[in-house]
Amino acid sequence: MITITEKAVDAVKDYLKSEQKEDFGLRIVAQDGCCSGMKYGFFLAQDGSDDDTILEYDGVNFYVDANSGTLLAGAKVDFMSGEHGEGFYIENPNEAKDQEQSGSCGCGSGGCGCG
Repeated sequence: MITITEKAVDAVKDYLKSEQKEDFGLRIVAQDGCCSGMKYGFFLAQDGSDDDTILEYDGVNFYVDANSGTLLAGAKVDFMSGEHGEGFYIENPNEAKDQEQSGSCGCGSGGCGCG
């Protein structure tokens, strides 16, 4: 299960309203970044795909494909602002596990290669 904080939901609602796209939602994508940890992406989406899980929070749909759902299981999506700007932040318990299990990472080790 992925948790979306109230601040994250409000940020999406505000953005969709400012862009006059209230009928859109937010697609959340996660990819295993190997040595560098997980990589995340956020995209506007009007509809989900057949393999998506659709999470609805306060009238906003969040779309997560099956692969991303596995990588994001137990994660919390939040929205933060500070002196360096603002944006989404994902607290993902799976990322720490992946990094601990992989040990060191370098050329020729494990499934990560260089170039």
